[in-house]
Amino acid sequence: MDAARKTVELDVGALPVRGPDERLKGMLTDRDIVVRVVGRGAGSGRVHRR
Repeated sequence: MDAARKTVELDVGALPVRGPDERLKGMLTDRDIVVRVVGRGAGSGRVHRR
């Protein structure tokens, strides 16, 4: 949930995802976070990042 906290802290709806080489690999959106939490039927306290 670090990413979710970071979006709140920065007041943004998306964060860049970088690989080990620091190159952009994609974007993580607030929708991605919500869909994963709701899809698992979990509250934010029960979802862990991989």
